[in-house]
Amino acid sequence: MGGTTTSKADINTEDDISDLDKQISVIYSNMAACQVRLKKVGRAVECAETALKRNKFNTKAKFRLVQGLIEEGSLIKAGSLLDELEKDKPDDAAFKNERAKIAAKEKEAEAKQRKELGGMFDRGKKN
Repeated sequence: MGGTTTSKADINTEDDISDLDKQISVIYSNMAACQVRLKKVGRAVECAETALKRNKFNTKAKFRLVQGLIEEGSLIKAGSLLDELEKDKPDDAAFKNERAKIAAKEKEAEAKQRKELGGMFDRGKKN
């Protein structure tokens, strides 16, 4: 049966991955997509990571991981993974959309931090 898995040391190309691992990776990637839509971020990240353990070349799983990480607030890690994806497809609209989400979340976090720390140094001001 074609259900054996290959050792990670032997995997250099996608052709080195068994058909079973490819199929399982696709299933977990699809589960991650569902979890992202359901806003179950932790589970989405978990499914995407499992998909990538089975097939590190699964770009859809990597993209789902980026989506989950953005929702989770792990913007630096999401940005780094997005950089990897953009190397192969620099003009992909979905990647640009996720890049815009990262920028918006960073701007939102910066504004929140400014608001929270805004009056921190106003020492003796009293009304």
